[in-house]
Amino acid sequence: AMIMAHPNTLKHLTVATRVVDWDFDFPASPKGALPTMLMKGDEETLKHNGQTIALKYYGPAHTDSDVSVFFQEANVVHVADTFWNGVYPFIDYSTGGSIDGQIQAAEANVKMVDDQTIVIPGHGEIGNKKDLIAWRDML
Repeated sequence: AMIMAHPNTLKHLTVATRVVDWDFDFPASPKGALPTMLMKGDEETLKHNGQTIALKYYGPAHTDSDVSVFFQEANVVHVADTFWNGVYPFIDYSTGGSIDGQIQAAEANVKMVDDQTIVIPGHGEIGNKKDLIAWRDML
């Protein structure tokens, strides 16, 4: 299977990463779990099974490799750890995260969706635009 990611994701997965706040070391990932294709810019559009999949890099937010994945025809977006629905956020400074970037990602997420969009968070229950607005306002 093709695994697509931001180049920073590959950088982090190939080495052990210490998350100081959790007092935990994530080991380097095995070769079979590494991305096989890297984004060439901040945005990529893929076509698969008649579907348009838009990937967008946020810049440093939860980490320095956060990417949203928008399944356009289905109106479903996965915003990963830039949205923890009903859960207090964790900004991973050890991998380049920043609170300012997390707020910018929250703004981008609100602008990206409409009232019918299904929003898949990194943590918590499936959400919607109202949930994204509450998250942004909390941040």
